Amino acid sequence: MHLFSALLIALQAVAPSDTAHIVIVATTDIHGRVFGWDYVRDAAAPGGLSRAATALETLRSRYPGRLVLLDAGDLLQGNPFATFYGRYDKRQPQPVVDALNALQYDVVTPGNHDFDYGLDFLRRAATQATYRYVSANVEDSSGAPLFPKTVILPRGVIKIGITGFTTPGTMLWDRAQLAASRVHVRRIAGAAPAALARLEGEGADLKVVLIHSGFGASSYDTTGVGPENDAAALAAVNPKPDIVIVGRTARIIDGHTRLGVAAGDHAAIVWPLLCGMAKAKYYLLLCETVTGEEAERIGLASMCVDDDKVIETARGVCERLVRLPPTAVRWTKYALNNWLRAAGPAFDASLALEFMGFSGPDVGEGVAALREKRRPNFKPQSSY
Repeated sequence: MHLFSALLIALQAVAPSDTAHIVIVATTDIHGRVFGWDYVRDAAAPGGLSRAATALETLRSRYPGRLVLLDAGDLLQGNPFATFYGRYDKRQPQPVVDALNALQYDVVTPGNHDFDYGLDFLRRAATQATYRYVSANVEDSSGAPLFPKTVILPRGVIKIGITGFTTPGTMLWDRAQLAASRVHVRRIAGAAPAALARLEGEGADLKVVLIHSGFGASSYDTTGVGPENDAAALAAVNPKPDIVIVGRTARIIDGHTRLGVAAGDHAAIVWPLLCGMAKAKYYLLLCETVTGEEAERIGLASMCVDDDKVIETARGVCERLVRLPPTAVRWTKYALNNWLRAAGPAFDASLALEFMGFSGPDVGEGVAALREKRRPNFKPQSSY
């Protein structure tokens, strides 16, 4: 399960009475992890909704009436707990749904795995939920939406508009379940403009997209289906969303130069050491996105695994490390870190240049472009 950090969003209007402080918390790829327990190893495991409950209770007490709790899909399938209650025990409410009800979730969009046990199972889950399902690109045979395309949540004077999208790859991975119910998952790029325009027409002050998709290439032939990872299409939509909550894939980007400052401090010393000077210059100068798989290939990351294996793999590495002789591990780390210490002059110079950039004209344009969601227009002649 991925628990995103709370987003503290202050919406400032003309008068102080029109100011609101909203806290948005989002999860994705829960995959049945109600408890922090690994049912295969029969041992405690990190994560789980039961652990998230403590953080949510703290946030609600600190920000009463201002919390929005969302999920970007893949709730109902994924571990032995979910499998048992998906295939064998048909009690109602379904335990994963019951857990989300107890945590007072507000809105959820379905992921591709939420269709694994059939459409009737998903529909029952939606009827048992005290939260609302939303989807702008899942339709029945008549073209009618399977769930509402948009939801408006009031928080004080602020109207938070939410829509959701599911990866079209569901049409391949769950073809039998969808064909039996004559359900179609539309392309995200085709469905997004109307959904966001609808949110704007409904008077949403803040437009939030829950998207069970990602960035990068598709794992299948997209002919007649649409891209698996199409979250980037939202950048070209008008009106644009204010917040996008994404599942499925990881991406790394160092955005210093796009902001108008030098790629300083850690970027100047770590990237060349990990992936070589040629790759470091390419990615740091152009602010190119690196996927998790590409990061592993070029040496920027030690290992890339599926989203639902990240915690398990990291825990396995840690367990192997603690069984090694501690002095040998500590001294090996100290020796290897001399490469970072040797880069001290590069670190100092890069940090100084970065801070000089913060006082120049380019950073003003870079920040303005970021806020206005447009391409920056830097002057060809530098004032330095």
